[in-house]
Amino acid sequence: GEIKYKDKRLLVLYFDFQGMPPDDQVRVQQNALKFLKTQMTASDLVALMSYAGELKVLQDFTEDRDAAIKIINHLVIGAASEMANVVADDSSEDTGAAYTADDTEFNIFNTDRQLSALEDAVKMLATLPEKKALVYFGSGVTRNGINNDAQMRATINAALRSNVSFYPVDARGLVASASPRVSSRTYANQATMEELASRTGGRAFINSNDIAGAIRTAVEDSSITYTLGFYPQNDKFDNSFHNLKVKLVDFPHLDLRYRKGYVDQSTPPQDEGQRRAALRDAVLSPMDANGIGLRANVRETSGGFDVTLRVDPRTFLLDPQGDRWAGKLDLLFVERDEHGAQTFGVDDTLSLELKRENYDRVQKEGLMYHRVLPPAGKASEMRVVVRDASTGAVGSITAALSAIPPN
Repeated sequence: GEIKYKDKRLLVLYFDFQGMPPDDQVRVQQNALKFLKTQMTASDLVALMSYAGELKVLQDFTEDRDAAIKIINHLVIGAASEMANVVADDSSEDTGAAYTADDTEFNIFNTDRQLSALEDAVKMLATLPEKKALVYFGSGVTRNGINNDAQMRATINAALRSNVSFYPVDARGLVASASPRVSSRTYANQATMEELASRTGGRAFINSNDIAGAIRTAVEDSSITYTLGFYPQNDKFDNSFHNLKVKLVDFPHLDLRYRKGYVDQSTPPQDEGQRRAALRDAVLSPMDANGIGLRANVRETSGGFDVTLRVDPRTFLLDPQGDRWAGKLDLLFVERDEHGAQTFGVDDTLSLELKRENYDRVQKEGLMYHRVLPPAGKASEMRVVVRDASTGAVGSITAALSAIPPN
């Protein structure tokens, strides 16, 4: 059935197992299970992602607690943990001795690939306008000398555009070292976690064994939020970053968590290349887009797949022009086999010029669209993508064809 996002708390659990020792992976797994079993409520929608050299969407947003528990129970422990077992040499004058992963500096974002994967993850969430809390489980790995400043900025900016707040969690729990050198490095790199969280309105959890509590805090932060709007003055639309500061005059003692700025970004032109790229990305994305509200009824008939699509009129633009309301929607229907390979696809453009009577009916009943698609190959699912050509908003919905009873 269709998931209702309104009045829900959207939580993403992101497991970065790249360089994470198996013991830490188990600790994270068990705490995530503890949260799901004892603290997940009917108001929570949970999505699951992992990274171990490759970004994977394990579960789209779901209210099905049992499904999420099953997936986390089957996480592959030990994946991509070999980096954490490296013994690194250090010729520093304070000891001159080799040290193991337990002593290496803690920097969960020490490679561009890990940050890039996190950037890709938040971009997938951009089609959901609601606020999302992403709990990032990471662990210490060895430094590789790469400067990640540019990629760090790109990841934070993507999170701001996608309305995502980061809640980084040190999977190792309480970290302590007798070495002043290691302690200094640990402190410096934990500051990176603090920046990632504070710049996006989240909170970092370091030197704490209460990992389940960190997840609970991320969820609770999403329970009550305020949206502040303003019209910026003298914006140049040059992709520069502008700082924001929010104060409560009457309650200065309260702690505020909010995004620390915005990117001065212009709206790109809606051309044919952008149209095709948006539709392609929506087809390839492992998550359905929610920028446009959709419902689909698919029936298998002797002539193929009979599709009736309802588009929520509140989620696309109808512009009054004289005595008509005009709009334009791009539609794409794709059939795929069990391996994800496309077996059939067709796109269409729906130009709307509605008179008052038809406009009122659409507002009341939704915009209805009907099409019959031929069966092609061994199609196991169909993805329908709708894009508002005026605003660029995208919605998609996926139906499992194998579950459709013949007519």
